[in-house]
Amino acid sequence: MLRTAERWLVAPYGPVSWVHNARAAGQVSVGRRGDRRDYAIREVAAAEAGPVLKRYVGVATATRPYFQVDKDAPVEEFIAEADRHPVFELLPISEDRPELKQMGVATSSRSSAPMLRPMAWLDSTLAMPARIDQREP
Repeated sequence: MLRTAERWLVAPYGPVSWVHNARAAGQVSVGRRGDRRDYAIREVAAAEAGPVLKRYVGVATATRPYFQVDKDAPVEEFIAEADRHPVFELLPISEDRPELKQMGVATSSRSSAPMLRPMAWLDSTLAMPARIDQREP
């Protein structure tokens, strides 16, 4: 059974400049092949980031050298490494999302969010910065 699809943004190289900009803005704009989408972000704690990082390292082979754990390591080792690789949940921004307005996220069509180039986000079907679907067993 499919739970709500969750999208994740992973910082494989650590807290680099786009991470600081995203934290300050509270939102990002992700673009690829002319398609641009705005998302509010929620940085997740290590316990929630660990399983995402494990899945990320499994699909993003190019960034494996930046992790100190093996792709087959138990999730606990990814949780321990989570402080070195920020993970954000991506929350789509639209006019009909009152909970985002309560968080102070702008929902207009013009975004002041940092624009992330394709290398800064992950589409799990490609091995680049993250859509990772969480499925119930």
